[in-house]
Amino acid sequence: MALLEEIGHDITSPRAIYKELRGDGFSAQLDFSPYNKRISILDYHFNSSAGPKALNILLETICTRQSFTKVWGKILKKDKALFLEEGFIAEADIRGYFSQQQDAVICSRFFDQRQSSDTADTNSRVLQQLKDYDSTAPRSRHLPEGCSFKYAEKRDLTALAALYRQVFATYPYPIFDPKYLESNLANTIYGLVYKHDKLVAAAAAEINYKYANSEMTDFASLPSERGQGLASIILKELEHKLSAMGINCLYTIARSTSLGMNLTFSLAAYQYSGTLVNNCNISGGFEDMNVFSKYLHN
Repeated sequence: MALLEEIGHDITSPRAIYKELRGDGFSAQLDFSPYNKRISILDYHFNSSAGPKALNILLETICTRQSFTKVWGKILKKDKALFLEEGFIAEADIRGYFSQQQDAVICSRFFDQRQSSDTADTNSRVLQQLKDYDSTAPRSRHLPEGCSFKYAEKRDLTALAALYRQVFATYPYPIFDPKYLESNLANTIYGLVYKHDKLVAAAAAEINYKYANSEMTDFASLPSERGQGLASIILKELEHKLSAMGINCLYTIARSTSLGMNLTFSLAAYQYSGTLVNNCNISGGFEDMNVFSKYLHN
């Protein structure tokens, strides 16, 4: 099977392999990531009752042959039962992810021992700290002296890749490559904070124009600049821009062990809706990720 050979060409490659596939009763857009040992269902359509089982058999075959250990996707809520019948579990949901305010359910199927989390206890403590945090405590809403905000242009991408290289030991996608960042500019807005002429913090809004949603992602700050609320300031700037563009659903998939990032979204009125177990390879190993979402236009 040519697809299997292509996927297996380099099991350490951070570059995902995108494919549109059709089978008995289904069509699907899939993202194969050898680096994450994971298949992502980006989009799908069932045109007969045979579709769910046929898609699941294909996914199972690929995972078995390529030693992938997780399949996940954002599924229409009305299709949740179809995926659960095929051995998936519901890990989280995202309000208004699909157009016309239809919610998504993140459904996953695990292989081998990947469903066993090593950081569940840490995540429980983080989530409890979010509940206990005094949301009325004063916090900075302005950039520190000497800092300025801007949206990334092509000329900023070398510095952005270098920042990501400094902050992350590993990452699920090749964000250390300026050419990769440039290839995303058509559907990604990067918010940057410079201190004088040095890039010290950044974040991204990855826009799905089909469904008018955006993933708020790739947050990074130099260790020397943390604790000043830069992530929250960038997040707010990105939200303003997305709102003006008519993007209604915002969500993030945050590292479950990072109190700072979970707190950033909690304080910005994003709602926690579940944890994705061992979802991606980031900063040196597989990690659980917490899902938070926010619907802008009620």
